[in-house]
Amino acid sequence: MKKQCLLNARKISLNHLVKVCAGGLLLFAQGSYASLVTNGGFEDGLAGWTCSVTISGQCVINNSGTTAQEGSSYFGGYENGPAGLSSQSFSTIVGNTYSISFFYGSSTSSPTNNLSLVVGDLTKSFDLQSFAWFSYSGTFTATSTSTSLMFLFDTDLGTGTLWLDGVSVNPIPVPAAAWLFGSGLIGLTGLARKHKSA
Repeated sequence: MKKQCLLNARKISLNHLVKVCAGGLLLFAQGSYASLVTNGGFEDGLAGWTCSVTISGQCVINNSGTTAQEGSSYFGGYENGPAGLSSQSFSTIVGNTYSISFFYGSSTSSPTNNLSLVVGDLTKSFDLQSFAWFSYSGTFTATSTSTSLMFLFDTDLGTGTLWLDGVSVNPIPVPAAAWLFGSGLIGLTGLARKHKSA
């Protein structure tokens, strides 16, 4: 009787462990991570962001006019001198790959207005069209334990603002680690079946 109780306890514990591991693998495979970017939708104003402009520039939070792409607010910036900068930093692992996505737009299609992204090993410039939102998704590799996400913008006097919304950065799961985790889960499942048949 005592032996049977111990066997039943082991089965329950092993079955519970298999279920927990299966749930963990599902989350791991889906890349369920919180964004590393603070306030990427600008719903809390410029909290988490650093904005650097000269006297001829400005960083603003808009919640009227064009429709925000995430929530009810979005970033608007202009700089008629040297390039303005909207940025923030977050912890990363050197050599790991991260995904980045965001919306960008402009209230002008002036060909001399510029928006650029610099993060990790990625540098990219964007074409702008008047009163239109576009989405961008890409990847970068971290080159430091603290990565700076920088949006640089410059505009000609009287040509409107550049927009940002829904900025998100997420780690990309390492495939080898996922396979190792999956192999361990398969082993536990086999062990649970063996105990069940005993």
